[in-house]
Amino acid sequence: NAIIRLADKKDSIIGKTVGDLINAQKEFLHKQSFTAFERTCSRIELILNSRFDYKGIQPRDTNNQMIDILIFELTNSSDKDIAKIEGVLDFYSQDNQLIKRYTLKFDKPLKPNEKAAMGNPFVHDPNNQRDVIIRTAKNLKAVWTPSKITYSDGSVLKDLASEATN
Repeated sequence: NAIIRLADKKDSIIGKTVGDLINAQKEFLHKQSFTAFERTCSRIELILNSRFDYKGIQPRDTNNQMIDILIFELTNSSDKDIAKIEGVLDFYSQDNQLIKRYTLKFDKPLKPNEKAAMGNPFVHDPNNQRDVIIRTAKNLKAVWTPSKITYSDGSVLKDLASEATN
């Protein structure tokens, strides 16, 4: 496996013994496992420090613009004051097809164990089939994935897995 992994890197295996390659592959796999574990832990810590409860969508249409307001409740389940939370809210059909993704950012301070009802407006495009589905479907599954929590003391929790793909 080390030879295959290193084959396209010029002179990466020249002068190396079989033992060197085996040790390099073990070290590579160890680092990969540690990175995956670290990314998983960061995501779990984000989920454990906040709770998100999607309540529904509220259309607000005027003559000039159509708006969809996503209504939800956030709870600070950490032991520190939260200053800001960021993440994505994905809507899936019954067959787990992603219908729409909304990026959400909240900068309302939350004390430990405090709940806050919030609404986030988005422009509704009646010509976009996914916007129409979001507004009209009754059986969509809403999945919240927090990506970053900023605490009042300046410390930050980040989703290392999402950060690595961006």
